[in-house]
Parts: sequence; C-alpha cells; structure tokens
Amino acid sequence: MRDVYHSILVLDRSGSMAGQDWEDLKLAVDNFVDVMRDHSRYNLISIVVFNSSFKIACVRANADDSPQACLDEISPDGGTSFSQGLQGALQVLQGSDVKSFQNFLLFMSDGQSSDGEVEMQVTIPPSSQ
Repeated sequence: MRDVYHSILVLDRSGSMAGQDWEDLKLAVDNFVDVMRDHSRYNLISIVVFNSSFKIACVRANADDSPQACLDEISPDGGTSFSQGLQGALQVLQGSDVKSFQNFLLFMSDGQSSDGEVEMQVTIPPSSQ
C-alpha cells in the first residue's frame, strides 16, 4: 500500500487575501486535494484558516469528501498572525489519533505577519532556532 498522509493546510484568510488572491488560494487547494485524492483515497486533510485568530475549518476529512468546500463559507478579513495559524495546526496535530498517517503541513500566505520577528520568537522556542 502507498504511503498515506494527513495533510494540514494552514491558510491565510486576512484582509489582504480578499478578491483574486483568495480565489487563487482556493484553486490551489482544489488542485492539492485532487493530487492527494489521486495518490490515495485514504489521505486525510485538515484545514486551518487564520487572520488575527485561527479557525479549524475541517478536521481529518477524507480527500474524496471535498474538504475544500469548507472554504466557500469563509471570507478574508482582519490582520495576519502566523502564530495563530501555527497554533491551529498544533491543535489539529495534538488531537490526531491517526498514527498510521504521515503528517504534512502546507502553509499558504501572501505576505508577512503583522507581528513579525517577535511573533516568530514566541512561536519557535529559542532552543529550536
């Protein structure tokens, strides 16, 4: 059997993503889900969206179930806090009881976090840098 993956998509939904950027991101997610579905029908996908906070939009959905449809209900707004997106991904990982899957994180954003370097120091403990 091929390797199976639990892909966690962490997606920027801040105000700067409004319009064509958001539509392009959703198209990229559609394409990613298609590739994962073609690779194995057992692949799982979780979707975390973030601005100045995070929302877990979809948790461990099968790629066959079109998990990207959850993005149709989401509109971009607010600031950009990378740490919020990463905290959402960590929450998904901590809640995962699927040990037979390889975890894969894909982070998509159009720019820079509003908290910048300070935020990354908080997100990544000093011993990891």
